[in-house]
Amino acid sequence: MDRRHVVWILCAAAVAFACGPHPRARVAQAARQLTGAARSGHASAPAPRRPSRSDTIPHVEAALRVVADAGVRFELAVTNPSARRLEIDFPDGQTREFVVLDSAGHPVWRWGSGRLFTQGMQNRPLGAGDSLVYAERWVPAAAGHYTVVARLRSDNYPVTRRVAFTVTPTARLAAR
Repeated sequence: MDRRHVVWILCAAAVAFACGPHPRARVAQAARQLTGAARSGHASAPAPRRPSRSDTIPHVEAALRVVADAGVRFELAVTNPSARRLEIDFPDGQTREFVVLDSAGHPVWRWGSGRLFTQGMQNRPLGAGDSLVYAERWVPAAAGHYTVVARLRSDNYPVTRRVAFTVTPTARLAAR
């Protein structure tokens, strides 16, 4: 057989494999058959409960702290409360995002805006009981009521926290 034919056959086999039935589709089909059997009067055993993500993977705890004095400081603390070491996976170099919203809910500042981040995936180990703290500073343009939304941009432990705060005219002047 000519090499060109072998390459085309391998490509066709790869496409057929990729488009073929997937295990989730088979599980869904089996579940539909079981529910159909139950509706038709046939006795069937209940479908086994699949362990959820929260059963198998420990969670992380997060706290957001806002200090408004000379400027505004945000601290997102992520803690591993479990007894085992975790690895927090990130899709790229941006591990966190802080967004400040005005009283109407419109974004007035985004920490990651205008920054460049690596495109490579990364992970951060977090030992049992250890914490990671991400701190950033924002200089407000005007006094008022704001809300900060902090997000850990993790694939396996995504966390979002919101805190409302007020910037006084004296704190804004001290930041300048």
